[in-house]
Amino acid sequence: MLRTSEIPSLHIDRSTLQSWLAQRQPIEILDIRRSPDFDEWHIAEARHLDIYDELHMGSPGLLAGYAPVQAVPVILVCYVGNTSLAAASYLRSRGIEAYSLAGGMQEWSLAWNVASLPLAGLHVVQVRRVGKGCLSYLLAAGDQALVVDASLDPQVYTGLASQVQTEIIGALDTHIHADHISRGPALASQLSIPYYLPRNEQASIKHSPLVNGDNLEVGDVRLRTLATPGHTAESICLIFGYHAAFTGDTLFISAFGRPDLSNNAALTATNALALHGSLLALQSLPGDMLVFPAHTDSPVAFGSPVIAATIREVFEQVVVEPNSGEFEERILAKLPPPPGNHLHIHKMNIAGELPPFDPAILEAGANRCALR
Repeated sequence: MLRTSEIPSLHIDRSTLQSWLAQRQPIEILDIRRSPDFDEWHIAEARHLDIYDELHMGSPGLLAGYAPVQAVPVILVCYVGNTSLAAASYLRSRGIEAYSLAGGMQEWSLAWNVASLPLAGLHVVQVRRVGKGCLSYLLAAGDQALVVDASLDPQVYTGLASQVQTEIIGALDTHIHADHISRGPALASQLSIPYYLPRNEQASIKHSPLVNGDNLEVGDVRLRTLATPGHTAESICLIFGYHAAFTGDTLFISAFGRPDLSNNAALTATNALALHGSLLALQSLPGDMLVFPAHTDSPVAFGSPVIAATIREVFEQVVVEPNSGEFEERILAKLPPPPGNHLHIHKMNIAGELPPFDPAILEAGANRCALR
């Protein structure tokens, strides 16, 4: 009953779905993956039916009685697009307009949208990789821009720079990432601009090293580096006057970065203690400063505002014990499983390389960088 051939008309690609969501097209997205996987990460606008195993065994399960809330196209989503293709074919047989998201959530990990915020002479364009939770930034002032924590194809950032009529003068990573492959080196190479990394002893990629207190000029705006070791030993934040802190994976809106990726047990403990000090340093910043993180642990809806909060608001949610030993003991006792392929990804970022295949194969899945 559920057998299907590869019928092109049953497919919708990532770019089309991304465009439909951005344009507020009336559609219904139905995620048919297993509940634990849906709960960990999904398309923000999706409904959920845990019917993957039934469909995989050849039974329509709850699809037999399914009807969309409105008479609109239904987009079926699974892991890599095979079972959702069969589900779309079945719904078509019932007279329901249905499509399968080609490549499933693996391909959707590259989907993105943007939100922007003018801030005291700095135009903050937040680029949200919605299928992964990565947040990167185009920071524009006058006719110049800096890209921070690039996680998407360089053309995304050059296109956005063109829209705001700026020239990208540098690409910067706040640390060596382990959950996604940095596109910063590729962007820097394509534009022949500097690639900035915090000073470290690991990276073999050619880069301009940054240390605590360094200043970067973007147009008439100055960004100051603040060393915040903990998530990784080399992590930094970018401080924009009394207005904003671009906190990388050190501090999120309601969480902070885990200290154990690509580390042995001893280094994890060292990083945990360093993270405690870094969080206290950030907590001491002016309460009205905005925090712009490099990740979110919640799916990002199209059309949602910039993901940011004040220092005061963040630390109303983020608990940091005064005692470093208590903090270390608590967070080391609750480390979740690491992101998939994190060791491989970390090694590629050390070398500044992209894989010879689709990076989404390595990066698919939730980022799992956050702790509370």
